[in-house]
Amino acid sequence: MSRLVVEWTRLSVRLALAEGRGTRRGIRTVHAQPVGDPGETAEAIRTFLNTARLIPSDVVLVVPREQVIIRVVRFPTTERGELSQMVELYAKAQLPYPPDHTVMDFCLLVQQEGFSAVAVVACQREVMDRQLASLREAGLSPSLVTVSSWGVLGWYQRMLHQRGAAPVDPSQEPRLVVNVDAPRTALVLIAGGRLL
Repeated sequence: MSRLVVEWTRLSVRLALAEGRGTRRGIRTVHAQPVGDPGETAEAIRTFLNTARLIPSDVVLVVPREQVIIRVVRFPTTERGELSQMVELYAKAQLPYPPDHTVMDFCLLVQQEGFSAVAVVACQREVMDRQLASLREAGLSPSLVTVSSWGVLGWYQRMLHQRGAAPVDPSQEPRLVVNVDAPRTALVLIAGGRLL
């Protein structure tokens, strides 16, 4: 099984091709190039895959944290249907973009005592459309769209697993993971295997 991860930053498009399953997945090759128009980016993706001689069975699009709005909100329900409706009403009232110009979803963080804490994630539709257009032009369709913060969480969890580390002592949490990168630095707080 092969997975292509595509991440856009303000300055570049990054591609990573991994093979294997689960914890046995390893990175086969990577590529980065300056951001161009969607046609240039699509051609770069096709060239990358042709050079690797591999067609990915799975494509993940990573949206940079600075291109999304994330709000952690607590709602008085644990029922999924009600929660979806509450999140939608919240987003219409609280987000700075009109609903028809927004791509929005939420991630359940914790449920307890009849309440749900969720991370509401919103992005301008034009940002998503631009990135998806390049993938579609390259003949790809993502099975997952995620935010770079969750990517940092995934790398952190993978690193712990590969090192055979003992489970994290809750008294040593939350942990701050600092991901220093050329166009940005991400500070990610992690506790209980979740983002805070």
